Amino acid sequence: MIVNFFKKYYAEIVLCLLLIGVAAVSLPNLTTKPRLWYDEGVNIEFAKNFLDFGKLDIQVSPGIFSQLTVLPQASGYPLSIFLSLFFGIFGFGPVQARIYMLIWMLLALLSVFIFVKKLVGRDLALIVAALIATFASFHDNGRVVMGEIPGFVFLLWALYWFFWKNSYLISGLLFGLAISAKPSVYMSVFPAILVLLILNRKNFWKNSLKILAGILPAFFLRIWFAMPDMLSLVAWKEVINLFRNPFGNDISLTASFLNNLLSIPKTYTILYFGLFFAIILFEYFRYKKKDFIYNQFFGFTITYCFFAFLYYLKSPGWLRYLIAAEFLTFILLVPALKNIFKGRHGKDIFYAVAVSLIGFQIFYLFNYAKIFYSDSEERVINLIDTEFRDKTIGIFDIPEIGVFVDSSRKFQIYRMMGVPSIGKNPILYEPAPEIFIIRANNNEGIDKMLPEEKNIFFKKYYFLRTVGRYNIYSEIIF
Repeated sequence: MIVNFFKKYYAEIVLCLLLIGVAAVSLPNLTTKPRLWYDEGVNIEFAKNFLDFGKLDIQVSPGIFSQLTVLPQASGYPLSIFLSLFFGIFGFGPVQARIYMLIWMLLALLSVFIFVKKLVGRDLALIVAALIATFASFHDNGRVVMGEIPGFVFLLWALYWFFWKNSYLISGLLFGLAISAKPSVYMSVFPAILVLLILNRKNFWKNSLKILAGILPAFFLRIWFAMPDMLSLVAWKEVINLFRNPFGNDISLTASFLNNLLSIPKTYTILYFGLFFAIILFEYFRYKKKDFIYNQFFGFTITYCFFAFLYYLKSPGWLRYLIAAEFLTFILLVPALKNIFKGRHGKDIFYAVAVSLIGFQIFYLFNYAKIFYSDSEERVINLIDTEFRDKTIGIFDIPEIGVFVDSSRKFQIYRMMGVPSIGKNPILYEPAPEIFIIRANNNEGIDKMLPEEKNIFFKKYYFLRTVGRYNIYSEIIF
């Protein structure tokens, strides 16, 4: 009886072990590897302020919000609202934030398994899930509070409802949630949806309108949360400028495009997936007999990957914009390899190649992956809550620490790439905060100050100590 049960559900059992393995690998260094990061500090700030004040905004001083929510929302409300609810149930802190993301990682693997099982069978679904679970970028991007992984979950379910439920309205809603979760990563879905509808070959206009009707409410909520005053021409001008160049006027899109293009031979991740893409294309055009749904998924993936790659090329070289394209490539790679390795010993070769790829990724994950470790942020947060618990705190452009400072004694400024300063330098308040925290690495924090700000800063504060990657200053008492 037990043997029959294992034979029947072996893939699901192995999947459960895989999910347990991902959790076991992630939990020991959950808040330190990767280190708490700038952008996720912004996202956690949005969620915390929505929980406490009903505002998806940044608090720059006690009771004062930025009113510039459209500018720093790189990830959107599908990430922040659910995180806010999670904080309301389980409490607030970096551990809770990262556990929330670990849940999204496990949901992503479960969704991959269900989707690929429906597409090409459960054996291949298990291999795809294992490839993603052992992929270093899945852990690097997945553990931080960002919209890439939640967006991918919404994307897969949008395709699921499109292919197998023929529910274009729900599919559109899920596409809209994916785009809203991380617009920079999932805006490339739009041309891919168009290709999908063309390949579908039935009721093009009717189905297009249904998908659009599903996308619009999700997109409207994105605009509503990001732009409290949707009738403001100034706000729309800022949005247009941000879309023209989301990386700031100091960065030339043309120069970035050329630099990224020339650096491809030295970018191992691009070469790795370039090889996979070549295998996928070779197999697709060599063995042309394909399932109708598989053909649609292939067209969607190729289109999405092309436009996602173009967006990466105009960026400062940030590979995280390709994370969803990489996951979709894994989904196509496994059945492509299965079809290539046919014949008498083809099955054995296929499984040997698949196991070798998984083994290589495990080895790389534990030995060479650049997932940066730091406990500096938690040490500073602990110091604020103990030694400095009765003092006002000034935070200079460190949202990953500022978000965990009590809102009643927090004064902070953000100087982000591509957007105007948010808040004012804490040294300009009267009275100034009693404790001032700034990045220590090569005077990175102080170098961001204007000359007149530096003069005021050194008149008001003296150096207290260095804690990891941060310098702490105390107010001079005259």
